[in-house]
Amino acid sequence: MSLTSIVEHTTPTSGSVLLTPRKRRKPSAERPNDTVPTNADIFNWVLTPEATASCFVRDVLNMQQKPGEDFLWLERVPCRNVRLVGLIVGVQILEKKIIYSVDDGTSVIDCQHKCTNAPPSPTKPSQSKSKIKPQPGNRTWSLVQFPKPLACVGDHVRVCGKVAQHFESRQIIATTIEKCSSNDQPLHWKEVLKLHSTYYSLSEPFIIPTPVFHPPEPNRRAMQEVSSPATSGAPSPTKSTASSHQSPRKLRHPSKLRSRDLTDITFRIYVKHFMDCYHSMFNPGPDTTNEGEDSDFPYPATPTKCSRHPRLDDQTPRRSTYTNTEETPRSSRIPASLSSNILDRSPPDASSPQLRGFTLSFLRRVPELNDMGKRVVKAEAKRRAKEAAKKAAADASQKGRGGACIPSTSTAISRPEVSTAARMKRLWRSTILHLAKEGSIVLWDGPVYPIPSNDETVAGPWRSDTGISQSFFHSLNATANTSGMSVFSSATERPLDDQDDEEIGLSDPEPGEESYVSLTPRYFSIEVEKAIRVLSAGSRAQSKSTGKMVPGPTKQSILVYFRRDDRWRQIGEWNVQEALDVLRDEGRAWDDRHGVWDLVL
Repeated sequence: MSLTSIVEHTTPTSGSVLLTPRKRRKPSAERPNDTVPTNADIFNWVLTPEATASCFVRDVLNMQQKPGEDFLWLERVPCRNVRLVGLIVGVQILEKKIIYSVDDGTSVIDCQHKCTNAPPSPTKPSQSKSKIKPQPGNRTWSLVQFPKPLACVGDHVRVCGKVAQHFESRQIIATTIEKCSSNDQPLHWKEVLKLHSTYYSLSEPFIIPTPVFHPPEPNRRAMQEVSSPATSGAPSPTKSTASSHQSPRKLRHPSKLRSRDLTDITFRIYVKHFMDCYHSMFNPGPDTTNEGEDSDFPYPATPTKCSRHPRLDDQTPRRSTYTNTEETPRSSRIPASLSSNILDRSPPDASSPQLRGFTLSFLRRVPELNDMGKRVVKAEAKRRAKEAAKKAAADASQKGRGGACIPSTSTAISRPEVSTAARMKRLWRSTILHLAKEGSIVLWDGPVYPIPSNDETVAGPWRSDTGISQSFFHSLNATANTSGMSVFSSATERPLDDQDDEEIGLSDPEPGEESYVSLTPRYFSIEVEKAIRVLSAGSRAQSKSTGKMVPGPTKQSILVYFRRDDRWRQIGEWNVQEALDVLRDEGRAWDDRHGVWDLVL
């Protein structure tokens, strides 16, 4: 039998088996995501933050609205809230709202922002028994306080709000209005053009996107309440992540630290904090303020009680020669006679001659740091002695178990005692070396802070019981010409544990001593700006000579440029990024999507 005949014979036998027919699937179950959403579903979606559409002012004016719908259509996408970036060309201040006219290059639209005034403070009703009836002829006049605008004409702003009909045109009922950089407007243009080509103008019907789950943000207040070295057990050196636009938080006064916190790492943190804050104490930058704890100037953030000492040298009562900082009313927080010497608050530039370097001799003459270094050295010695005693007791117990307890002669022979002055000098040198290795400070070849004389002290940005550092009062007492009286005599007293110690003499500063400066993002941005200018000029010259387009400087090329110099060898990529962020926020530099940086002309 041939193979062909076998196939023909088996085919009809297999067809005799009857199979149960399968049910057809419903068309709606095959593609459930392609169902057209209802108006109720779309309305619920446009109220979510994900439905806020980035667009132009021209798009807002050209949006279509169908009858019976409480939302608009941006081509195929339903919309209710929009996000705009533009230039303020007009500001109209009313009693309870401010109207900003925003121009983004395509058209102009009014953005209405309602202002909520603070409620008046409650007052007690008068207890007077006599009730005076108001006369009809008398009128009471009250001044209307207009709100303060968030931005002025010429500022670039980012507006988010609801599109509303206003007569025959439209306006924005703004929920948030914030200032932004001039570089954000072209970035917004690129984003909107991309959305038009890839999302708004598609031919497919609109489908509500799948909601994206956002993890809950951690509590900012809990994150800000980071324990200072006074409460943490063993702090470790970390990279500087604080923004240059925010004032550094003041640490607890060094005299208030506990013994467990007196370590070399804590001392290193305090030295770095002093170098960060000392320049801005009497010469604050444009972003620093003098309110609360955001200011680097050591003023108390909350009213505190201070000791009042009567004058014993004057028998005739007369007007006090000092000013109490907690009396009401108060016109200034320090004596007026010292305002010309202390409150010279002209905003400095990081490249101005006001920026000076710190020498080791200058830092060792800061009273708080000097006392803290002494306490750290003594605390380390106590810890080593305690560990040695524990080890000796453990060795003695082990020998006692094996036989007679024989006192060890090795414990009696100890190493030669090192003086406290030598240990403090070693602590200071190791602190400067560690800060230089981790890129927190760099060498400085400019002017330095002069060494204070014997009757002068250096003020420090430390928080004390009254909110003002002790050395600040030393400076006031040295400057003010009071007749044998200090501003606060209790503030000049030294701690009890240091009164009986011997004074540790400091050697005279060496000529040509090395100086250092704290590597803050604001200072480093000046150097990065110079590097971008040099690298950009080199790229343009190379492009002209070779005839090919050579890209400009990137973050990596800037880092390589700095590491060629031994002075900047220890800086990291995060230092360059922080400096570039400062340049971008201040409108001095911009970058494209490829990460190439260039200066703003």
